[in-house]
Amino acid sequence: MVCFSTYLDFIADSPIFEVEKPYTVIRDTNHAGKSRKLSNIAWSAVDVTINDVRDHTQEFSLEKSGFQIVNHASQALPITDISKMEDYLTETKTYLKSLLGAEHVVSYDCKIRKNQAYETPTVDIGDPLLPNLPPVGLHVDSSFDFAPRIIQNRLNDEERARYLTSQYRFRIIK
Repeated sequence: MVCFSTYLDFIADSPIFEVEKPYTVIRDTNHAGKSRKLSNIAWSAVDVTINDVRDHTQEFSLEKSGFQIVNHASQALPITDISKMEDYLTETKTYLKSLLGAEHVVSYDCKIRKNQAYETPTVDIGDPLLPNLPPVGLHVDSSFDFAPRIIQNRLNDEERARYLTSQYRFRIIK
């Protein structure tokens, strides 16, 4: 297995996180009030070894490793409008049902990422087609209580009555 050494930026541990969550405010750099604190995050570089597992995909599975490497070429890309986004979500749900043998799949989020600056100084953060900038440092998009909350929020009453039993289990897949 090919490997190389590098460093990854992690959020540095801080006592402030005992009383407030880590945050970063994204705003126009020309915005008034520049003295306001925009983040409580400091980064810590950690030396790591990265293993290239592309030639070892069969060694990993969700059940054994907590992740799985799959090859899938979407027919709905690029996402250029809401209709293409809906096509992508439908295709993804169908693919996950087949891959996982799932009875039911619910999509709760779809983000477009682009490695480029915003073209205008103001953006509509409610626009589902607004590209997210690549994240800085390593991060997890969920918390300990995220899964139960997202399941409660995304299932309708009929789905909750059917699936929130000991006969089913849930997987949050990103």
